[in-house]
Amino acid sequence: MAHEYSVKIHDYLTSKIVAVQKEKKKAQSLDDSENLLFYNGQLEELFSIRKYLTDKIDLDTQKYYKWYV
Repeated sequence: MAHEYSVKIHDYLTSKIVAVQKEKKKAQSLDDSENLLFYNGQLEELFSIRKYLTDKIDLDTQKYYKWYV
C-alpha cells in the first residue's frame, strides 16, 4: 500500500475540517465574530494543505477524501 500514508493524512484533515465546521456553526449561532474569524482561518489552512497534497503529492488517478464544504 504505497499511498497508505496519504489516505491517513487525508482522513485526518477531513476529520479536522468537519470538527472546525461544527465549531464555526456554533460561533455563527452565537454571533461570535472573533471565533468565527478564527475558524475561517483554520478552514483556510486545512483546505490549503489538502490542495497542496492533491496538487503536488497524490496520484492523479486517486481521490482520498470527501469534500464537506
